[in-house]
Amino acid sequence: MFRKRRLSVLAAIIMALALSAVIGCASPTPPPAPTTQAPAQTTPALSPTAAFKPMTLSYANPLAATGPQQWTETMKPWSEEIARRTNGAVTIKPYHDGSLLGNTEMAQGLKIGTANLGNLQTGYYNSLMPAHTLDSVPLISGPNPYANVLIERIVWSEFPVFNEEFERENVVNLFVGATAPQIYIVKKPVKTLADLSGLRVRALGIYYPRMVQPVGMVPVSMSFADVYEALQRGVLDGGITAAVFIRQGQWDKVAKQLVTPGAIPALAAGIAFVVNKDTWKELPQEVRKIMLEEGKKREALFGKYMVDQDQVSIDASIKEENCALTVLTEAEMQEWTSKVPDFLAEYANDVEARGIPGKEIVERVRELNKLSDAELEKLWEEAWNREMARLLAM
Repeated sequence: MFRKRRLSVLAAIIMALALSAVIGCASPTPPPAPTTQAPAQTTPALSPTAAFKPMTLSYANPLAATGPQQWTETMKPWSEEIARRTNGAVTIKPYHDGSLLGNTEMAQGLKIGTANLGNLQTGYYNSLMPAHTLDSVPLISGPNPYANVLIERIVWSEFPVFNEEFERENVVNLFVGATAPQIYIVKKPVKTLADLSGLRVRALGIYYPRMVQPVGMVPVSMSFADVYEALQRGVLDGGITAAVFIRQGQWDKVAKQLVTPGAIPALAAGIAFVVNKDTWKELPQEVRKIMLEEGKKREALFGKYMVDQDQVSIDASIKEENCALTVLTEAEMQEWTSKVPDFLAEYANDVEARGIPGKEIVERVRELNKLSDAELEKLWEEAWNREMARLLAM
């Protein structure tokens, strides 16, 4: 019996070995799928800027590519930051020297979309933008260039008429550029106030011509870009602008007498960097936000730049171009001031007749001119917050 059991076990072993051999000769069975799935391959989340549609916007610069106010210290760094923050998707293509639009063509050209962006100076458009005639009202002993541009932003924000005038012409104001006290440069030597009498000087706008007339100067209306040649040919005897722009325009190469002190425009001469409103509405919200943020930075930085550059430019004209400087005495300035009307009061009365709250605006300007830079900075921040919210909702 034991023998039979051994034979049975042996037979079972032989059968098992035979079955194993058959299985071993068969095709291999693929390994079973893992019970837990491998993690799905993920695509990195795109940053908001990575998805921007590439676009190129044109910028009409009425003046030279070397100018700090219209390009090198304003739109150039602004454009570079726009490109950087949009990963190169949004680029600005400049057209300098009025090759696309000049100063007197800027408003109409931007309105119809000849350019997407441009540098618009309100002093060329007094009839089109009556509220903005305040921008160029000369203030003798006015604020420094930085405070001046802070005041401009505050006033334009607090009184809707200023932005309404821009937007009626189908443009949106992005940021503004500071200016500095407007000084005199003439071709003949000047020792006293009386020596200015009879000189033909470029004086822009409504008020500057009437400021120079009481002391005998003859105002001539002329675009900035035309002044150099007019001085060279003897059509003009001199001009009025900030010292940094005397250098920019190379006026000090053909006229050698500087005369100070000057007067600063009440609201920084209305040097506005604007965008066609149709273009603005088509821009992605994130691009708009970037443009405004960079505009705010540039507005403040250029105001401080103009404070620093004012005296630097006067010194450079004296040292590099052999210009002479005459500083009028306090008595001479008092004599001059006594002959000049109260332009702020005059402005208030003029625009009130057009339904613009001129008296309220002028009262606010006088109040703001008494504040410190720190007090103005707080109001400027508030003004920017309001303006950014308004433009982003447009």
